[in-house]
Amino acid sequence: GHFWSDDMLPQELRDMHAKRSTALPGEPHWPFSPVVVGFQAGTLPDAVTGPHRRDDIVARKLHYLGPVEDKDLLGEQLSRIAVESLVETWPSGTWATSKALLPDADVPSLAIFAGRVKWVHWRDIGSPQADIIINGKEVQRVPYAAHRLHDLSDKGYAMLSWFQEQPSCLLLLGLSRTFIKDGFAPQCPILLLRVFPDALSR
Repeated sequence: GHFWSDDMLPQELRDMHAKRSTALPGEPHWPFSPVVVGFQAGTLPDAVTGPHRRDDIVARKLHYLGPVEDKDLLGEQLSRIAVESLVETWPSGTWATSKALLPDADVPSLAIFAGRVKWVHWRDIGSPQADIIINGKEVQRVPYAAHRLHDLSDKGYAMLSWFQEQPSCLLLLGLSRTFIKDGFAPQCPILLLRVFPDALSR
C-alpha cells in the first residue's frame, strides 16, 4: 500500500493499516495485516535507474484474494529467508556513504535481514530514524519509511521502541530512488520499510 492511493486499492485493503478497535490503550500501532493479492505485471519507466532496474516488480490492478491463513508460518518463512550479513547483500564497494549505496551498484534493491534495533530517534519533522545492527555492522539514523501508516502523533516511534527492547528482529530494508543533492555524489539512501518479530529468536 505504500505506493497506492486509497481510491486505487481494492475495498478490502483500504483500512488494512488502521489501528484495531480492540487494541489496548498503551499498545503500539501495528500496521501490518498480511493478505494475499494478485496483480497485473507492469514495467518500470525508463527514468528509473540504478539497482531498481535489477529486481523491482511493478504491480498494476491489485486484486484481493484473501487473508493469510497461517501467520505463524509466514513469520517462520520470513525468518528463514532473512540474511544475516549486510555486506553479503550489499558489499562494501557498493556503498556511497555510511547509509547509502551507489546508484549503479549491481545489488538487490530490497532485502530482509536478521538484526536488531539499537536506538530510535524521534523527529518533530519527518519520520523517526533507527540505528540498526546486522551481524555487528551498525547503520545509524536509517529513516523509517512507513511512518505515514501510523498515527500522526506517533509515526511508528512506539512500535520501533518496542523492537528496540527485543534481542533480535527482522529488518526489511530497501533502497530509495537515486538522490542527487548539490555538493554530493548521486546515491540511493537506505530506508527501513518494516520491522517484524524474529520467529527464530537468534
